[in-house]
This record gives sequence, C-alpha cells and structure tokens, in this order.
Amino acid sequence: MCGLGLPVGAVARAQTAPPPDAAAAKARDTTAAARDTTAKAKPKADTLMSPFARAELPASTDVGPSYRWNRDQIASTGAISLGELLDRIPGLTTIRTGWITDIQHTTVAGAFGRVRVFIDGIELDALDTESGGVLNVGPLQLWPYEEVVVERVGAEARVHLRTWRERRTNPLTRIDVLTGDREGNVFRGTYARRWSNGAGLQAVFSNASTRDVRGTSGGDGSVVGLLLRGGWARGNWSVDAFAHRYGNERRGARRARGLDTTQTDRPQQTIGYLRVGYRDPDAAGVWGQLVAGTLDFRETPQGSSLNRITSTTTDTNRAVLRRASQAQYVLTTGWNHAGLQTSLAARVRAQDGEQTVSPVARASYTRGWVSSALWAERSRPDSASRVDASVQLVPFERLTFVGAASRVTRSSGGTDLRSSGLRAEAAVRLRGALWLGGGVIRRDTTVSLGPATLDTGYAAPIALRPATGTLATLRGDVFRDIKIDAWMIAWRDAQNQFYLPKVQARTQLYVQSDWRTRFPKGQFSFLGAIIHEYRDPLRFASSAGVQETAINRNLSTLMEIRILSATLSWRFSNILQLDYDQAPGYVLPRAVNLYGVRWEFRG
Repeated sequence: MCGLGLPVGAVARAQTAPPPDAAAAKARDTTAAARDTTAKAKPKADTLMSPFARAELPASTDVGPSYRWNRDQIASTGAISLGELLDRIPGLTTIRTGWITDIQHTTVAGAFGRVRVFIDGIELDALDTESGGVLNVGPLQLWPYEEVVVERVGAEARVHLRTWRERRTNPLTRIDVLTGDREGNVFRGTYARRWSNGAGLQAVFSNASTRDVRGTSGGDGSVVGLLLRGGWARGNWSVDAFAHRYGNERRGARRARGLDTTQTDRPQQTIGYLRVGYRDPDAAGVWGQLVAGTLDFRETPQGSSLNRITSTTTDTNRAVLRRASQAQYVLTTGWNHAGLQTSLAARVRAQDGEQTVSPVARASYTRGWVSSALWAERSRPDSASRVDASVQLVPFERLTFVGAASRVTRSSGGTDLRSSGLRAEAAVRLRGALWLGGGVIRRDTTVSLGPATLDTGYAAPIALRPATGTLATLRGDVFRDIKIDAWMIAWRDAQNQFYLPKVQARTQLYVQSDWRTRFPKGQFSFLGAIIHEYRDPLRFASSAGVQETAINRNLSTLMEIRILSATLSWRFSNILQLDYDQAPGYVLPRAVNLYGVRWEFRG
C-alpha cells in the first residue's frame, strides 16, 4: 500500500477512522445527550399551593375607599411603622418621640388606650408594666404583613394584621436596603418557598437603626426583627407555626421625673403561635381555626446583660429585669353565605396564674345598597362589655351614608360605668372615583389612660369630657392618574381638652400608574406624592402641671419607581426643616431623607 504514494501516517489514520455511519450515529447520540442535559436544566414550573390559614377580617363600612392595604400597597405608603400608617385615618392621632426607632402611641378621638391590634387573630396586649396600659405601636414595623385593615367604630379602632404567607414553589429571595440622614439605615433579607407536598418555610431578618445627631432628646437606637414560619397546607386544611421577635434599643427616649433621662431602654417582644385552620374565612361556607399563641415582653435595664443585673442607675425601679408573658388561645368558627358573614370566638388569656375567657360574636350583611356589621364582646381583662353597630347605605350610585355607634360598659366597684361613641358620615361621588364627604365624630365622657412610656408624670388615668369633631374628606381620582387623599377634622372646645388638637389635617396629592399602554406586561410602575400634615398644639395632663406641644407642620415627598422586580424608593420628610414636637420635650428631626431599593428574585 505504501507503493500507492500515501504517507504511512495517513494510512494509519485512515485505518483507525470510524466508518461514516458510526460517526453520524455518535453525533446523533451527542446531540441527544445535549438535549437531555438541557431538558434537565429547565427550571421547574412555578406552582401556586394551598395557602396557610388567615384570620377573618371585618366588613367595610367606610365612605369611599376603605382603609385596607395589601402587601404592595403597604410598601407604597412609605410608612415604616404602624403608627405612621394610622396617621392617615381621620380621628386617629399618633404621638411619636423620634424617627424609625421611636415610641408611638395612637389616640382615638383624643383618648389613649382605644387602639387594639390583632395579629392573625391574637390580640396584642400592652404587657409592659410601665406603659400604663397604652400599647406602643412604634416597634410594629409593617414589613411582616400582607394585609392591614383598620376597623373604625364609635369608641375605638381595631387594627387587623394578616401576616405574609408564601404560596409559590419557586423560592423567593428579597433584599431591602435603605439609607439616609441621621445615620438612618434599614436592611432586610427574606427567603421563602413552598414545596409540592404542601410544606412551606419563610424566614426574614430585619434591622433598622438611626442616631439622634442633634441631641434633641428625640431618641435614637435600633430595631432588630426575626420572623420564622413553617407549616403545611393542602386542600381545606392548614397547620403552621409562626414566631416573630422584635427588639429595639432606644437611647435617651424615656423621661422620668427627677431621674436620669439619658438611660437606654432595650425592650424585646415576641409573638408566636401554632395554628390549625379549616377552610378560608373569606370563602363561602363553614370555616374554623384554633390558635394557641404566646406573647412575651422583656426589658433589660441599662448596664445589664439579659439575665444578670449590674446596673447602678439612680432609678431603683429600673434596676431589675422586667418581664411579662401571656398565653392566648383563640377558637373561632364561622359561616358565610349570600352576603351574610357570622362568627363566634372564645379568647382565653392565661397570665400570672389567672385565666380569663372573652367571648366575641361578629355578624355582617352586604346585599345590594345595604351593608351592616355588628360586634359584641365581653372583655374579661378590663371587665368591659362592648357592642358596636355600623351601617352603610348607598341609595344612589353617587351617594353614600355611613353610621357607626359603640356602647362600652365597665364594671368598677360594683358600679357600671357607661360610655359611648358615634361616627356619622355622608359622601357624594363627584366624578369617576372622586368622593367628597363630611360628617361628625362624637366621643362621650370617657377615661383616658396615661402614656407613661413618654413620661412617668403621665401615668394616672384622667377623665375626658365629651367632644365633637366635624370632618371633611376628599378622596379618589382627580384626573387620570392624579389622585388625592385629604381630610380635615376640627374639634369643638379642644383648647380646653387634653390630648385633642383643635384642628388636624392631612393632604396627599399623588400620581400613581403602571402605564399599561406603554408597558402592557406590567414591567414598570411609578408613584410620586407630596404630603402635607398639620396639627394644632396638644395639651398633656402631667403631675408637674399642664404641658403643651408646638404647632405641627410637616411637608414631605415620596417617590417610588418599579422596574421589573426592583423598586427604587425615596422619602423626604420635613422639607421645611421646622422644629416641632408631638409630645412635650421630644423635638422631632428636621429634614430627613430615606432612600434605597427593594429587589425580589424568583427561582
């Protein structure tokens, strides 16, 4: 073969080369293997699983849009804490000491202790023995919740919080990073997923901090939160365990008569529960839930560790580890059909060796142009019976009437003390979804608790005389994507009342749109708002005499731009750089910025 003129190497290669058919078969096998690898690399289809149980919510009897926010809407309000969100509601006034990590107490018609908060059906009681029974809503940041509903009745406001629940099998990772003035920083990391067998896991770590750089006794510190949920849900049944622990360190935010006012508060609070649920309370038919929960409060004094006291502070009442815990069991069952919603609940509290049972009955009916709601409760902790009734009438498409009345009876020393509250409103739809309304809010003679966490001189409850407020509102769409949410309330004889501003107003003019004509797949959205808040001086009843705050004027802006799954936000508060206080002695910060990004990832 060498005589044919072919090199020896070429002959060898020709002898070892595979035949054409074998080479083609190998190429086909390689292509098939590549296809198999690609198929294996394809992400699994994202699936919606049965949700974990959720607590029932009241029927809305508000004029115009209800005070109800879902998870995206909560983030778009720009509010960090629950107190900031409650400031949007007529008749409610939040009193705060600083920024981000501050103390916040919200009054209803000028009375402390009239805001009740329910987290997944567990009522959040004021366990701090030094709070005077007034709940501090400042540590309740809004990121753990998927829905917030404020139920306004005649004598109180009930805030219902539904914690966030993940439903999708593709894992969710979310990062929130915000920074700004006064060394304000917020970081939050989230991971959640569901599995095809119905199991689920959620975990969130959050930290927010700020510093009082001006030293105006407004308080500074940090708020650290950890949330965990694990459970299983399939079909009509759900079982889940939930725990949320949040603790904050407030430096110089507490005032005490004749004592050191620079001490550090380090309260930590925990809410946890195990819940079994059958069907959804928002769906038709029978549903039920059993929740076994626990509430825990502890505060470590300045200069001490968590379990060992080393403090030598001059306040001997503070040189101890303060702790309070409560077990709470809630059994609820309900039935919904054709606009009728009914439920019965028994709330058992166990604390300090004592047990109390508070039965609750709720009913609502919505049909055509009538919507009504009824609530009846026998509250054992404060020996009070409450009955609330509200009705909404829409006789014409452009006209709405709302009325709500409350009656509270408290037993004290063998005597029944009765008080009542009333809210009456009417609104007319001007054009599209723009509602112009007005009404009155009436508060009977009542007793207000003292905000002792602001100052120990406010500890004693005081009697408040009747008060009547006149309300005006303008809410809805002004023109295309331009919207407004404005209200003003004037209280009669407020200059002689405690904790009641003579005039209070809030106006938010904003543009909100996702511009579907340009972005049909919803890849973009924009929110730009300018907000003005006004509040006349508040008078505080103190053991050192009557104290009064300054006039509050606050102009701020909010902007959010969402591109795909990333949202850029910028909040600019107190643009006019005015000094003002909402509680005597606590000067609130001048112009402060907070800006950053929220970014979600799937898969």
